Amino acid sequence: MNRSIQAICLMPVVLVLVSTSMGAGSWAVQQLTDDEILQEGVRIYGERVVWTGPTETNAHYQVRLYDGSQTTMLTNDTHHNYRPDVSESIVAWHCLDSQQQVKVFDGQSVSVLTSGGSHKWARVSGERIAWAGWPDNSDTEIMFFDGQSVKQVTDNSHGEGRPRVSQELVAWTADDGSDPDVFIYDGLDVVRISDNDELDSDPEVSGSRVVWRGFDGEDWEIYLYEQGQVRQLTDNNYDEDQPGICGSRVVWIGSPDGNDQEVFLYDGGLTVQLTDNDLDERSPAVSEDHVAWNTHDGTDWELFSWDGTETHRLTSDEFDDGPPEISGGNIAWTAWDGHDAEVFSATYVPEPATMTLLALGGLAVIRRRSRRELK
Repeated sequence: MNRSIQAICLMPVVLVLVSTSMGAGSWAVQQLTDDEILQEGVRIYGERVVWTGPTETNAHYQVRLYDGSQTTMLTNDTHHNYRPDVSESIVAWHCLDSQQQVKVFDGQSVSVLTSGGSHKWARVSGERIAWAGWPDNSDTEIMFFDGQSVKQVTDNSHGEGRPRVSQELVAWTADDGSDPDVFIYDGLDVVRISDNDELDSDPEVSGSRVVWRGFDGEDWEIYLYEQGQVRQLTDNNYDEDQPGICGSRVVWIGSPDGNDQEVFLYDGGLTVQLTDNDLDERSPAVSEDHVAWNTHDGTDWELFSWDGTETHRLTSDEFDDGPPEISGGNIAWTAWDGHDAEVFSATYVPEPATMTLLALGGLAVIRRRSRRELK
């Protein structure tokens, strides 16, 4: 079934950040690993953090899960296990055994989702998993597990890649021989949402929304798909890159002055420039209340965040801190310590006044419910 997609060119006003909110909180940082082993591939959901790396006795990469209180090794075999992803209920990754297979940990045990061909790049949302597979070892197709069974979403001679999944959509890119476009699968139909003659890449998905970057014939711009329509969030003479999304909030980097990259946030209505300096920013990540990114301070990459009120510097050292992953008020990343890469996490702690207001807000909700029940 084909569907028509309406395109809307949104001409946003870009605001340089002016803080008007109440006072901010702080970040509590903890180091999750401390060894002589290289760790990588960090992903986060809530307080749950996953990553992969060798052990002191096993040179093969193994998957670990930190659940907010302790770290558990999910694999310990003679194969490499790469690119883990995590949700509130599962962890998925791909394992290099005789081929490449997708494995999943459901909180109790590890099982293999795939058989035959080669499969990798798993992403998860709830119990849903999407990945790229070579079921007949010829070209990549999009595979999808809905929590019950595995389905091959695509079956063509194109090369599909970069799958992303939410509770409502699977999104990916595919090249039909003329140019790469962005596609979605809503559980019923496959829909091409960037039907043009230019390049489209790097889709990210949240709920029923998809963001990506597309070439407009002159430079790279940011596009958003929501409610069956495509909106162009940017329209300027410089490149935008590295889009991210959470709900209606979209982040990316761009270089207005042509000298260095800055971080931008679209909040569903307005576009705000969060940074304005002579330093390079990269790898923005967004949640419901926070934005995190890397800034090169002239010596190395450090980690910063914005909480809607002010910018926080989470790291200050002489080594590179890796790109952040964010979920709610939690951030995870890897950082070089001079010998190897370790895993860190941070949790946002609101200031006491903010916490009091949150508590009073909760009491107000309870009182309203109680009144309704009495009525």
